[in-house]
Amino acid sequence: MPRKPKSPEKTWYGVRTLYRVTAEGKPELRDKHFDPESTLIEDRVVLFQATSSGDAVAQATREARTYSRQIKFVNPYGQKVQMRLLDACDAYEISEMPARKPGAGSEVYSLTELVRASVSDSAVVKKRMGGQASLGTVARWKFVNARIAREALALMASDSPAERQGPVGRRPVRAPKTAPSRSRP
Repeated sequence: MPRKPKSPEKTWYGVRTLYRVTAEGKPELRDKHFDPESTLIEDRVVLFQATSSGDAVAQATREARTYSRQIKFVNPYGQKVQMRLLDACDAYEISEMPARKPGAGSEVYSLTELVRASVSDSAVVKKRMGGQASLGTVARWKFVNARIAREALALMASDSPAERQGPVGRRPVRAPKTAPSRSRP
């Protein structure tokens, strides 16, 4: 009886994908933090078990398309927010663990780049990690789901821990100082 061919051994891969989140439509309101030109970039690394880097990229691409299609909501400015997958995918084989699952302290992705010695450490960090720290949280209101924000604010506005257990949306919501104001442009 002929032997059944052995299927290729699977190993773990960390696969990096990039996304752009945009807010579309005329804002119903604006505040000092509203930036009509800003978009949000998400850089994501997800683990996959695959027989090759090509297999890992194929799995990641399918997962990334599903993930990006789920991001659709209205922001606090009344704009429609959506995400799209950028045409970028990079797989990193986690060679130290072909037979076992990744765990605490496991490296799941690594990317190296040659940089001139004259480039400062802070310039490297800013380029690789982005300027998120300088923008702060309030600059990201444009990319927040308004419904979820209202529910979270309602929980924060409740007076006692017992009230926080109740249904969201039945109490008045006090917006934080960083929330967009209702003044028209």
